[in-house]
Amino acid sequence: MNRVKELRKQRNMTQEELGKVLDIQKAAISKYENGRAEPSTDVLKKMSAFFGVSIDYLLGNSSDPSQESGGYYSDPEVAQMAEELRTDPDKRILFDATKDLSKDDIDTVLKIIEGLKAREKE
Repeated sequence: MNRVKELRKQRNMTQEELGKVLDIQKAAISKYENGRAEPSTDVLKKMSAFFGVSIDYLLGNSSDPSQESGGYYSDPEVAQMAEELRTDPDKRILFDATKDLSKDDIDTVLKIIEGLKAREKE
């Protein structure tokens, strides 16, 4: 699972940070990266979604990192918004919830959050 290490380093993340995102322990990330353990299907799905690559790419079965058509997001515009949500720590909580939402739904949720934040500052 050297690809996990490569992808993690490309994002300048520690094993602990990736573990938090995937809701697993740092030790598990270390074991995956060193080939001492294999991630579960659920963890592979989370990694695939987080890094925006196919599970086959993570497993070394493909040299093409792109997700197959019909991957985690059915709408490319939503996938792009999810990437933006993923990179903003204040919006990260929405990352997993966005896979089944439309762009308009996501815009509505963001407006609600912005309104709540503005109200808190008053």
